[in-house]
Amino acid sequence: MILCDYGCGQEAKYQFKNGRWCCSKSFDTCPATIQKRLGSNNPFYGKKHSEETKKKIRDFHEQKRIIKELNKKVKEKPLLCEYGCGQEAKYRMSNDKWCCEPKRSKCPNVRKNISKAKKGVPNPHKGVPCSEEKKKILSELATGRTASIETRKKMSESKKGKPQPWKHGGHVRTEEWKQMMRIKSTGRKLSDEAKKKISEKNKGNPSWNLGKKYSEESKKKMSNAAKKRILNGNYKKYNPISKPQKQLFTMVKEIFNQAEIEYHSLNYYIDIAIPNLKIAIEYDGSYWHQDETKDLKRQKDIESLGWKFLRYVDTIPSKQELLQDLITIHPLEAFYETGILCKQNEDRRELFRNSWTRGERECFDQFDQSDKESRPIYWNYYL
Repeated sequence: MILCDYGCGQEAKYQFKNGRWCCSKSFDTCPATIQKRLGSNNPFYGKKHSEETKKKIRDFHEQKRIIKELNKKVKEKPLLCEYGCGQEAKYRMSNDKWCCEPKRSKCPNVRKNISKAKKGVPNPHKGVPCSEEKKKILSELATGRTASIETRKKMSESKKGKPQPWKHGGHVRTEEWKQMMRIKSTGRKLSDEAKKKISEKNKGNPSWNLGKKYSEESKKKMSNAAKKRILNGNYKKYNPISKPQKQLFTMVKEIFNQAEIEYHSLNYYIDIAIPNLKIAIEYDGSYWHQDETKDLKRQKDIESLGWKFLRYVDTIPSKQELLQDLITIHPLEAFYETGILCKQNEDRRELFRNSWTRGERECFDQFDQSDKESRPIYWNYYL
């Protein structure tokens, strides 16, 4: 066994031009030379350059810089990439070579050579968990980075024809993993900035379910799943409430304190219900309520229990129109005898007077406000 000639005591592996053997590729990295140069062992330790030597060093570096600039001017731009990919040369590298990409590592020929050199060599990072500090650094680098359209196309072409591991049994999702994902997703709400970014990205792009028609089997599966949710009482969690329905509910809630949204009756849910009076108010969007026979069957089943329906198709009525429609279904006296109507509404007197007929208004004006016995009971709520 040949030992290192520089005095470290390790096995020599490399021979230099001067005939000496060393444990490393260069004598600078040998542990013996490193120890000699540390601290007081270094001959230049504690010494400072004089002004003359500093000027000489500056002049030397300036001459180098000038020579580089002159070489850049003299060398003409080649037509093709000098790394052998055959594409047009666009960028100049630090070693005075021209490349098709701003970074040499992105050149297709260089990438091919790197991949060939690394074939069969195991990845040193495989199985090694990343530390939290490294994860933070990687997350900061990844924020705001978006893949270009060309890279997306390349990724899609490379994955074409290959089976997806999570679809064809390659990756089985365990129950522990599912529970972990449920815990992470519960209570998570997107910020306003994230919502804006998603909406900006989706602008101009057609939705994935545009023009898609479900088969009869899938429709049956969806209906059975909805029935199970209704029986378990989880319908409100999965059924999103539309904006017009919310607006109509707030209007009804101002008039009737006991109004409820998504009220359960039989195997159905009523959009807005007044349970004590058994009045059902439905808002039907023309896109989602195209099957009239299904809606009529649902209405008849609920009406068999004594309920009365009000339907609004793609329109939200005003407060006066809503009251007039309610009076046509149910007598006005019943609203006040049950005491369901809100007493805190400031404009209820004018609102309900406008909903009366001409004869009721004249009759109301004729009665003396102090004479409580002669006037109807429900008028006392206006005075």
